[in-house]
Amino acid sequence: MSTLGRVGGSSPWMLRPSRRDASRREVTLPCQGVREHDFVLIADRTLDVSVDGLLLPLRRRVLTGESLIVSFAIPGLWIDAEATVARVVH
Repeated sequence: MSTLGRVGGSSPWMLRPSRRDASRREVTLPCQGVREHDFVLIADRTLDVSVDGLLLPLRRRVLTGESLIVSFAIPGLWIDAEATVARVVH
């Protein structure tokens, strides 16, 4: 998966069209995404973020349903979350 460009303007917090109820923000943030069972790093940045999930460009293969631990910072706050792979885009 390649890195996505920004949608209009120069702000990294631009709203992307979505079929989902939650607003997704196209934003590249440094992160650490690791598989829970072996703590192997599978992603080092986000491509977009919503209250319901993240889109991560993968460095390693993962399976749908696999458990992950993801950590990333937003201004003034660190987010540490347990996550489940909902889909893999090929």
